[in-house]
Amino acid sequence: MLSCPVPNRPAISDVLLKANANAAFRKRLLTDPKNALAGMNLPPEDFEILTAVATSNLQEFARQVQMRLIERSWSVQVS
Repeated sequence: MLSCPVPNRPAISDVLLKANANAAFRKRLLTDPKNALAGMNLPPEDFEILTAVATSNLQEFARQVQMRLIERSWSVQVS
């Protein structure tokens, strides 16, 4: 089985930590990620990854983000 490490993305980590600690932000992130992330000055690729996730559960949100990061990392390594 091939393994691909999850790239270090501090901005994404910051968003997930904030969502874990702040219930109001978490609710906005899960229901309306574009508005929740507006003004956070995220790199465009991170904003795209975070706003493409659709779930009502933070744990599932983080899992989907991780999978997207692995997929992007894998496609860069293969190219």
